[in-house]
Amino acid sequence: MSTAAKKKTEALSDNDVVEFLRSHPDFFVGHSELLSEITLSHDSGKAVSLMERQVEVLRDRNINARARLHGLLDNAGTNEQIFNSTRALILALLETRSLAALNATLVQQLTREFNIDAAKLTLYKPVADAGDDVQIMSREDAGARA
Repeated sequence: MSTAAKKKTEALSDNDVVEFLRSHPDFFVGHSELLSEITLSHDSGKAVSLMERQVEVLRDRNINARARLHGLLDNAGTNEQIFNSTRALILALLETRSLAALNATLVQQLTREFNIDAAKLTLYKPVADAGDDVQIMSREDAGARA
């Protein structure tokens, strides 16, 4: 087995890493994200240096900020989806020309865009072109059901 093949199969030693970093002094310039993941300590005995503590606090804040950012991005995606679905519903409703078409469009859009199992339009006054699918009831009946 060649020396190169041996090195690939063996774990890197501390000296290998030191040698690599010495021969590539700008390594962390191109890989700055690693600096936030590694721990560098000072030989100060049992005392923790102020700089180490500040770095630890800043690293924790960075982790928390990233988690909050991911949560905000998830919420933004959900809000955008709701906005697009609501926009599609409103535009479809604006194109209807009769109450029967409005009812059919409303039910279709709510089930398709909002993934709702069932929907029904309820009116509180009789309307001539309501159609068979539109429920009409008095306000008193509606209040009794609530």
